[in-house]
Amino acid sequence: MADYLTIKRKRRHGGSAVSGIIYIVMNIAVAVSAVLVTAVTGTWVFGLLIALVSKWRVFSMSPRHWWANIKANLVDFIVRVSFVMLSYMVTYFVGIDVQVEHLVITALFVTWLLFIKPRTSAVSTELQALIAVFLGTMTAVWGAILMLDAGASFEICVMVVVGAGFLVGYGGLRHIVAQSEDYAFSLPTLAWGIVGAEVMWLMFHKAILYYVGGLVIPQAAVIMTLVSFAFYRLYRSAIRHGGRVDMREVIGPVSFAVVAVLVILIWFSSQRLSY
Repeated sequence: MADYLTIKRKRRHGGSAVSGIIYIVMNIAVAVSAVLVTAVTGTWVFGLLIALVSKWRVFSMSPRHWWANIKANLVDFIVRVSFVMLSYMVTYFVGIDVQVEHLVITALFVTWLLFIKPRTSAVSTELQALIAVFLGTMTAVWGAILMLDAGASFEICVMVVVGAGFLVGYGGLRHIVAQSEDYAFSLPTLAWGIVGAEVMWLMFHKAILYYVGGLVIPQAAVIMTLVSFAFYRLYRSAIRHGGRVDMREVIGPVSFAVVAVLVILIWFSSQRLSY
């Protein structure tokens, strides 16, 4: 019996090692293929299909569970779509070819899949949500700008931005509170999604863009991320203390976010940066 248990443990260990290697290889393959296919074809369609098909497990259960699985994986969906669309934007501006920027996006995509997404601690969960807010907002603003350049109406572009604002607001907060013991979170997440949509609606009417080297970051992405960071800390404190916010826990993060937003709006909203 002892020999059998030892052999069994070894087999399990070996099986888990092989599974781990397969998991790593598959995730690297998803990131590399999604970005590089987008770079060499000049279209986002195939890269997006690769990124989304790799989430097949969301639909591997009964159809009545699909909507719940989509909501539970919304942050991951947002980040995957964002990386593919960012790759497409690089291709749009520099032409059909693999650029250094594509390699950087691929490395960041791999980092997300292997090192950030699998973590489940409170800090990691908050980081995942903020990454989704930042990348999702940035992708939405840039996507709307490209649509405007392609001749789409301003109203259609606003709808895209507002819809993205709702998704990143709703998905980000849901990702955080779903990890807690607060099971009645449908109304707060919907409300925060509406706030995200309103913020994006206001900010897109004067899209401010920051040029950092070869990277162009919309002001809306920075502000939306800072506001979300402050609200996450407030809401998490309220959950932890039965509906009461402990100011000692949130005064630092909230003050930082408020000051940063005010500085950005007052001193970094020059007309020359607007689109």
